[in-house]
Amino acid sequence: MQALWKREGVSNNTLMVIEYEGSIEPERIERALARFLDVCPWPAARLRRPFPWGALHWAAGARAMRQTPPVRRQRLGAPEALHAELEAELNAPIDPRREPPLRFAIFDGLGEQFKVMELYFKQYACCAFIHPGLDGLLAIQAAEGVRPGEIRRITLRFPASGYKIIDDNPLRSHCAQYVLALAAHKGAVDFYDILHDQRSDPSIRSLSERVQVIGDADLDRTYPSLYRSVVEVDTARGKHVRDIVHPRGSPESPLARDELRAKFSRLTSEVLSARRRDEIAQAVEGLEVIGDIGILSRLLSRSA
Repeated sequence: MQALWKREGVSNNTLMVIEYEGSIEPERIERALARFLDVCPWPAARLRRPFPWGALHWAAGARAMRQTPPVRRQRLGAPEALHAELEAELNAPIDPRREPPLRFAIFDGLGEQFKVMELYFKQYACCAFIHPGLDGLLAIQAAEGVRPGEIRRITLRFPASGYKIIDDNPLRSHCAQYVLALAAHKGAVDFYDILHDQRSDPSIRSLSERVQVIGDADLDRTYPSLYRSVVEVDTARGKHVRDIVHPRGSPESPLARDELRAKFSRLTSEVLSARRRDEIAQAVEGLEVIGDIGILSRLLSRSA
């Protein structure tokens, strides 16, 4: 290795990963590092000898004068970020004449952020792009007492980079004109309404023809991370506007447990008995403490 360093001027790294379960206390890490340096012959003794081409930047003199290697600490939220950091640490070269031959990185925060908490539960049976507009429309109707027949026009502003997906799309689930008019009359959007066109109802068809979708370049600033939408409802009593950033069902605006249970019941009522639905719901809610995952698997099986 010394010959390689002398020829190339840099070193290859040997990476050691220590996984610690629980919170990381910096003081304990520092004490462990001090003990490691006391018992490890390489940094404690070997580095005292000058290399063939001269003294090292980090080489210590007397034991009491030994310099502690640098420690970098960073909080990470996902395993992917940890893998990227470890790969970078492994591939980063060390110049022994300017850098210490040992360096330490402490990555904390894993196990505190759970991806399951980032799930999006769709409240409506349609394209997620339309959900913020639906929330705004229904909020206006509830707060202002706006009945469907009072609505002159609905204007939906959506990020310019994505609005064409929901603007008069022939696919009903992706057609804001159809979905908003439907919701204004029914207060919801169910699978049945997507499978069976409700524009046979003259009032729904008429309102769908008065829904306009506009691509807004200002909303592009947070798209596609967010589907921020601005919905305007024009009535004889005036105009009402809602700006929705996080629709119901998103991690930032989660549905209540009762709402999730109600959705589960609606979607499974034709294939599961009320008793089976309740058993499945209880098993899912107790996943953290369930002793045998086979219990849930059997409940989900058709033969159970």
